[in-house]
Amino acid sequence: MLSQKNMEAFSILKDFKLASSVIPEDDRIYVGTDSYGLGIYDRQTGLSKMLDTSNSDLPGNNIVSMSKSGDKIWMAIYTKGLCSYNTSTGTIMTYSLEDRDELYVDNNKVWIVVHDKYGRLWVGGPSLFIFSEKDSKLIKLEELGGKFISAITFTDEFAYVATRNAGIFKIEINSLEISDAFNCQTNSDFPENDVRYVYMDKKSRLWFSTQTLGLYSINDNNGRIERYDGLSGLLNGNVTSMREDNSGNIWIGTMNGMHYYSYTSGQF
Repeated sequence: MLSQKNMEAFSILKDFKLASSVIPEDDRIYVGTDSYGLGIYDRQTGLSKMLDTSNSDLPGNNIVSMSKSGDKIWMAIYTKGLCSYNTSTGTIMTYSLEDRDELYVDNNKVWIVVHDKYGRLWVGGPSLFIFSEKDSKLIKLEELGGKFISAITFTDEFAYVATRNAGIFKIEINSLEISDAFNCQTNSDFPENDVRYVYMDKKSRLWFSTQTLGLYSINDNNGRIERYDGLSGLLNGNVTSMREDNSGNIWIGTMNGMHYYSYTSGQF
């Protein structure tokens, strides 16, 4: 069941066009929008405001992903790089990823930001960067240069990084070394290398959605791959989000509504 906090977030989304990500807090709700900047809803007064390039230091209005740490909202702003908004002071800082790969597009075309258990920020775009807020150190994982990162999910020890042209990489969080790779080159049963979403559940099933062939899961212990389509009850394989509830069931957001996967029946 959705919490009251999340229900409130959904009820005010009508005020923010093209919402791409939402961070609900006790006193405010922050909404990243794709084209209109950062929306801030005050839960005490019921008032909302927009921060964009015309009235703030935001470098761009296309906020495609957000993650929060402490009093900072971290944003992936497409074509502008990594940006932070201090919720206490209102200060906005931009961290440009000006390093250009020799054969690839501008790395400022970031698509996703997410924190790992060490508080480091993983920034995905044409390449993958790890940003440490403590010392403002930015590390580029050279092996993933030009791989076009689409999604990232974590376990306690590993990050699973989906790419648009090389499948999925399994990266040891502590050392940042590649532990394994799941793609058409390493596994003949892998459907395609253009992976758009990835999610690891508590049973070591790595769920992933491809660009053209729909939703799959791979068992990280034995490498077994399973496909989900209309025969299993899934009506749309273009997955945009997944969450596991306390009973082990999976809630799946798609481009055509929400689906529910029953762990008991193995059906949607």
